[in-house]
Amino acid sequence: MEMEADRMRNLRLTEDDVATERQVILEERAQRTDSNPDALLSEQMRAAQFQNSPYGIPVIGWRHEMAALSREDALSYYERFYAPNNATLIIAGDVDPVAVKALAEKHYGPLAPSDGIVPRMRPQEPPQLSERRLDLADERVSEPYVMRTYLAPERDPGDQKQAAALTVLAELLGGNGQTSVLARALQFDRQVAVYSSAFYDGTSIDDGTFGIAVVPAPDVSLETIENDLDQVLETFLADGPDPAALERIRTQVRAGEIYARDSVENLAQRYGQGLSVGLSVADIEGWDEALSAVTEADVMEAARKVLDRRNAVTGWLTRPAAEGEAQP
Repeated sequence: MEMEADRMRNLRLTEDDVATERQVILEERAQRTDSNPDALLSEQMRAAQFQNSPYGIPVIGWRHEMAALSREDALSYYERFYAPNNATLIIAGDVDPVAVKALAEKHYGPLAPSDGIVPRMRPQEPPQLSERRLDLADERVSEPYVMRTYLAPERDPGDQKQAAALTVLAELLGGNGQTSVLARALQFDRQVAVYSSAFYDGTSIDDGTFGIAVVPAPDVSLETIENDLDQVLETFLADGPDPAALERIRTQVRAGEIYARDSVENLAQRYGQGLSVGLSVADIEGWDEALSAVTEADVMEAARKVLDRRNAVTGWLTRPAAEGEAQP
């Protein structure tokens, strides 16, 4: 704890340090994003999804901005944000809480707070009136696929009902490669896909995304698989989920949340993430109960609200057409 407290306010940063670390993050971007067509598509889709929110900016940054970062940029950011009044301290494991509190007061207490921690202006998304579409062709792509993301509400302090319903909806639609709605319809019944998934994470301060991805079978075009996907979603919105499947998914999701508590690291991560985005301890500890309380009506209300093409970005990841071959 002494080391972490020292690191929080006493950074020594030379021009050589900056030059070295700037190159490190550029290489990290090159490896994880620029050399990965999947990451490039996700980055472009996120930039299109968020028209006003900074959530559209990559976490690691855009390369041209990263290359221009200076020592002054780093120090200014560090001095503003790396302060005890902007931190959540999580201690997980077999410890004495009284002793931990005494250590925190001893090492963090004397540190001067940052006067830059003020209520932030949080730009909100305007009403989204039209679907955005993009395609990325890259010769490194081995498996073309369709991905679609929808603007979706986050977990709200004191009211996690919508987020819980969306969590269950993601599992219903694409959480299991054999029994989910998309898998059964596209991979087994129609046999037009080799993989499908749905995903959602509401741990954010403002609206996030709900996503779907489908990898077509080798002889199926992206246009065809997207049409089939739309038909499956339309049927689901009209008919709703199978009650037995809903009960099974709800039990599995809650069980997964409970089993995750067996890991000290997962516990620390759960509390750290939640508290840092404004959730309370009661919200975090009540999340599995919120999941178990989800009803079919909750799922369908969330599905009809979120699965709206006006709030969507649809991306195609594909290979460039060979010479003389027509683009789809």
